Amino acid sequence: MEIKYVPRSEWGAKEATEVWIDARITDPSYMKKEIHVHHSAAVDSEDNEITPNRWSYANAVAYMKRLEYVRPDLGPLPYSENVAVSEDLETVWVFEGRGLTERGAHTAYHNIPGIGWGILGNFNKPDQLAADAAVMAIEHRVAQLRRGVFLNLGDTKSPTGANAWGHRDSKATSCPGADVYRLLADFDLEGGLMSFTAHEIEELKKLVSSLDSVSSNGGFAEYAVNLIRKERAMPLHMPVVAENCDNCIKRGDTIVV
Repeated sequence: MEIKYVPRSEWGAKEATEVWIDARITDPSYMKKEIHVHHSAAVDSEDNEITPNRWSYANAVAYMKRLEYVRPDLGPLPYSENVAVSEDLETVWVFEGRGLTERGAHTAYHNIPGIGWGILGNFNKPDQLAADAAVMAIEHRVAQLRRGVFLNLGDTKSPTGANAWGHRDSKATSCPGADVYRLLADFDLEGGLMSFTAHEIEELKKLVSSLDSVSSNGGFAEYAVNLIRKERAMPLHMPVVAENCDNCIKRGDTIVV
């Protein structure tokens, strides 16, 4: 599965939306301690379901543009980011919404400490595979942000003790749907990956190259190789928030062992 980050400039947000967001109050990254997960379940004027759980890129972009105006009471793009799963489950797009520090309108009373992800779809309709893909993408996004400047993200647990909140944890609602909500109980802040600084990667590489084989030294070299490969198993095609961090691993880097 490939995870692709799509900024507003790429999916085509309106100039008026950009102006509105530029004027929006922002909150410092250290205050962002909560992860809020929603689904975007919606119906049209005739009460017809209009949010599938799997999307073509064109239809997902069209829905993002709908989110610019559909809730004038909340303002354009109420979620910090939105997630859409492709029809073949091979790609998950993470669309830039209002932004990570621009105050959202996703979860009442939690928009200051929270970053809100809106999964495109209605996960009260059974689709566990799409739910798995969407939550995995959010986990990887959170892991990346925590390695940047959002060091406290996920520190405030949900009322059930989970690392991520479903909308139903703060309001009487079925959101984010049964298939998504059950996954939040085991939400992984590290995105299923080990985290290394650039220095640690270099030291591990030196260690491995200095040994005769990966089976020597009690198998530690094999362990080190596997850790590095695990770190690189699923690169994120997303920007790194910390622009000037000497000890941060950028996901675009290639580590060869």
